[in-house]
Amino acid sequence: MNKKLKNAAATNAPGDRAPANRWPPPAVAAAVGAALLALAALGLAVARGDAVAARAAAGWGETYGAIIVRRQLVALWHGAGLLALGALALFGAARLGATGRRRLLWGLALVVTLDALALARHYIVTLPAAALAENDVIRLLKKDMPHQRVAVAQPDGFYNTWLTYLFPYHEIKTVNITQMPRMPEDYRRFLTALGNQPLRFWPLAAVGPVLAPARLWDAWRRDPALARNFDLLLAYNAAPDDSGLAVRVLPAAPGAPAGHVVLRFKNPAPRFALLAGWRELSDDAALAELARPDAPMLEQALAAPDPVASWPALNGTGQVGQVVVRDYRMGRVVLKTQSDAPAVLRAADRYDPDWRATLDGRPAPIRRVDFLFQGVFVPAGEHEIALEYAPPRGSLRVQAAGFALFGIGLLGVAWSSLRRRPATESAAA
Repeated sequence: MNKKLKNAAATNAPGDRAPANRWPPPAVAAAVGAALLALAALGLAVARGDAVAARAAAGWGETYGAIIVRRQLVALWHGAGLLALGALALFGAARLGATGRRRLLWGLALVVTLDALALARHYIVTLPAAALAENDVIRLLKKDMPHQRVAVAQPDGFYNTWLTYLFPYHEIKTVNITQMPRMPEDYRRFLTALGNQPLRFWPLAAVGPVLAPARLWDAWRRDPALARNFDLLLAYNAAPDDSGLAVRVLPAAPGAPAGHVVLRFKNPAPRFALLAGWRELSDDAALAELARPDAPMLEQALAAPDPVASWPALNGTGQVGQVVVRDYRMGRVVLKTQSDAPAVLRAADRYDPDWRATLDGRPAPIRRVDFLFQGVFVPAGEHEIALEYAPPRGSLRVQAAGFALFGIGLLGVAWSSLRRRPATESAAA
């Protein structure tokens, strides 16, 4: 082929340069979006005083209202600028050849990456290592894991930070709920009935240690009904750093009286217990019984009606036998039980239909007891009971199949591209 003709053919290759002289539709859409955001920013700037007043009237106050409006303005101008840049890039891509388009797209990707990094510092704060460091309180609480949970009497200030970060990191189990936007109905009903009665709620949930401000403990000691339930384990001070995330635990001293304490129930309820009897109650009746201040606790399991799982009658009262935790990890616990008579193993963990139980290796039914918790009937003698959370895996299989199909499709595209490349190079030669 003549060299000039070859160059002309390469220049006019249909995939190299788009002949369009007008703005392509995606560029027009981006430009319109940029214009709308810019108009919104201008409108907010003109009515800035009214917007701040509206935020203040909504409860944010003048200071925070002004901050919110200022950040809204920055966000609108920022979005308008990025969309305008995108519109120009799309317009340029329609007029450039393949090489130019590739360079433009790489440049646009770099801009978006740098923009994301710049924005991330406003939304992502790295947790300092000091915020997760073990301290005297953590070492004390670890001694009770996994046999009992921890309760925080007033979960605010640094306590909330501990509940959110420090306790999960050190596998400290608590009854406090830090985040649950869509609370299950059983939790809601249980907490509504018992949440304002800690001396009943905490034992039912197997709470041993209780963290509280020292001033609250001082108030409890003036109430004999409260004071006789607790022992003082540790008195300490907490010194938050400038970030508010890391807290140093300092010993109390004559010149620095304790600001916080760790208490313990004198007779803490066990996480796993054998009860000598059970009776069947409806959910409403069980909640009423559990919330009644003078009702005995942990003497009989209050089992919810279950037409499938039936237990032999047991009329005894109180805790019997022994329960030893042989293995414990997330979603699975293995227990060794011994009792001279049949009993109900009460596990102070939330009942869910996806929990499975085995008794000496054979499946055993789990029933919901005390409205929220798990119960397994155990014959007399020594037995090994395993409780394991085993939800259906159908959704995982669907996800795995989706990833496999995506991988196959990606390989197919790559193989097709590799097969076309030699043909293209031969034609160009």
